[in-house]
Amino acid sequence: MASASTSTATKTVSEWLKSINLGQYYEKFENEGYDDLKFLVKLDENEVKDLFINVGMSKSGHIVKFKKSLLELQSQSAKSRGLLTKESNTTEKVINTLKMKSQSTLKLVNGRLVFAKECGISQKKTSNPWECFLIPNAHSKRLLFFNDITKDIYNSAFIKLQSRFKQYLDQQRISRWEEKLGAIKHRLQERNNEPKQWAGDEISYITQHLEKLNKNLICLHSSITNTWQLLSACFNKDTVSGEERKRITRRRKEQRRKACQRQTNMGKKQAYRLILKIHGKEFADAFLIKGNTQKVSTQKLGSIQLLPRFHIKAIEYLIAQGTVDDMEEAKRLLDILLARRAAAKKATTVKSQEERTSLESESELSDGSEVDDEITEPGDDESDSFEMDEDSDY
Repeated sequence: MASASTSTATKTVSEWLKSINLGQYYEKFENEGYDDLKFLVKLDENEVKDLFINVGMSKSGHIVKFKKSLLELQSQSAKSRGLLTKESNTTEKVINTLKMKSQSTLKLVNGRLVFAKECGISQKKTSNPWECFLIPNAHSKRLLFFNDITKDIYNSAFIKLQSRFKQYLDQQRISRWEEKLGAIKHRLQERNNEPKQWAGDEISYITQHLEKLNKNLICLHSSITNTWQLLSACFNKDTVSGEERKRITRRRKEQRRKACQRQTNMGKKQAYRLILKIHGKEFADAFLIKGNTQKVSTQKLGSIQLLPRFHIKAIEYLIAQGTVDDMEEAKRLLDILLARRAAAKKATTVKSQEERTSLESESELSDGSEVDDEITEPGDDESDSFEMDEDSDY
């Protein structure tokens, strides 16, 4: 920073700029007509602002250095004339006003009055030069859209001067907003027309996914067709081959054999429990040995309480194996058990039918009278006694 004595001693603009390390701007000062130091001292607020724009001085440090040096020159000039009065204070206010020029002003933007800060060199500097063109307090979708595209417009513009760029910025904002509205209108209203350029990427994206989905469906159809052909070859009587029919026949025979084997094993287990109850464990264990010639006593067999649920298969197994001493008596006991089982099934069927009938009659009655449909089923006492025997024996 130049001192007061240095400022007084300098007589030309070139020497003054060199004294404050701004000599690189002298050619622009001379080309624009700012080559008289006395003329520079007399510049007012707006003229200083235009000087910065004309000579291309945009760096914050250079602007501050120039302002302070100019203020010192103006103060020295006033002291030399003995005019440290209201005029010198007015000159100082001119420089201070440049620092305080950040108040909001009303501005007409696209037919609407909005609050905007004056975008000049005197405004507070930001990290990005395009931020001074942003619309403050933007709430509507249009103003928010204008702020979003300001950076892109600034970077793509060839002209950076405020006076010409502001007009270009307004034109670009309006044209891009109208283009966006047209795209939205096309989405909502126009359905059967040719796709526009902006929709090409979306249409190609959807087309690729549809093609991929179509391929997956073709593969799935092929898999289902192959599975159907394999199943029809196995189970369709018209298309089944001779080999497959033989395989199915063998499979059915094997299933019947296994079912019979399960029934036999179940009868054998029940017969073992019955013999264990009649003759004891030693006799029952000998019964399981092949070649055993001992016979089960039908007299003892008839002396116990026989239940259809557990003793029918046991007696059938004993008769089939021929291990009872009196075959006729064993068959008679088997017939009794079969008759009791048939009677119990019949009673159950009758009871269910009567319950269904009683429910239907109750739904038709309006007075809500209850009908006693309880039926005493024959064999209930026997089933109860069986449960007691089962708990006690097994």
